[in-house]
This record gives sequence, C-alpha cells and structure tokens, in this order.
Amino acid sequence: MEDFYTRLGVSQDADTVQIKKAFREKVKQVHPDTIHVDEDKPKAAELFIKIKTAYDILADTNKRKEYDEQLRRQEKLQTRREKFEQAARQGKVAKDWAEIIIEFQTIMQIISNITKTP
Repeated sequence: MEDFYTRLGVSQDADTVQIKKAFREKVKQVHPDTIHVDEDKPKAAELFIKIKTAYDILADTNKRKEYDEQLRRQEKLQTRREKFEQAARQGKVAKDWAEIIIEFQTIMQIISNITKTP
C-alpha cells in the first residue's frame, strides 16, 4: 500500500490546511502543463495522478479515516510477519508453519485491500 502521507510530504497528524498546502506545492512541481521537455511529460502526468489521488484521500475526512485504518492493519501485519520470521530463525516456531502463517496473512491483507479499496 502506498503511503499517501509520504507522497505529499506531510505527517500523519497533518491537518487539512497543511495537506492542501503540500498538495499545491507538489502539483506545481509535476503538473504536465508546467513541464517543458516532452520526454518528461508522461512521467510528470503519472506522478501528478499519484499526488492527486493522495490528496483526494487525505482531504476527505471519511476516506482518510478508512485509509488510516488500512495503514494500521498493514503495520500490524508487518509486525506479526517480523515476529514470526524472528521466531522461525530462533527455532521457536517451525519454519514451515511460520511461512504458512505469513502467506495466509498476506492473502488476507490482499483480500482486505481489494474489498476496502478507497
């Protein structure tokens, strides 16, 4: 999952004013109409869309709340993966079982992302 906060260069506790300001600054840098080299325009257009998507999610209170929840779930999943991998390396959990559990969690995260895409 892409980190929209990083994309805009704001912290997770940024308010809507800070988000809007960061969005405007980023857009000025990559808006396809401001790029004068034709080879750079497709890349700038792609980056513009990513920045606009991040802004659209973070500027909407309901979408941001849902996005933040998905981020928390992803962070928890990553922490669990790391714990299982560490346990497997230490021989506390059979490596095969750790791999099965990690794979299961990955599949569940994918399903969650598909069904809850903002």
